[in-house]
Amino acid sequence: MIEDFFDAATLATQVKGKKFKRGKDVDNEKHYGKAAFAREVVAKHAATINFSGFIGILDRIVTVIAEYAKTGVVPFPVEREER
Repeated sequence: MIEDFFDAATLATQVKGKKFKRGKDVDNEKHYGKAAFAREVVAKHAATINFSGFIGILDRIVTVIAEYAKTGVVPFPVEREER
């Protein structure tokens, strides 16, 4: 899951006294889910979150893009506006 890339401190962030809980069985009285995590923790605190856990996957994505670029294939046509 994508939340596995966040550090323990980020995952431990409480929102309105509630703790983050993965999965679908979230007790809304005690926990908040993935959507609230994205909205209330990641979006609001992006400047202070340690994203270093994402380095491995992002490096792999960069490698794939670079290798694909070498093929010269355009994945989809790019329409350009005439000026």
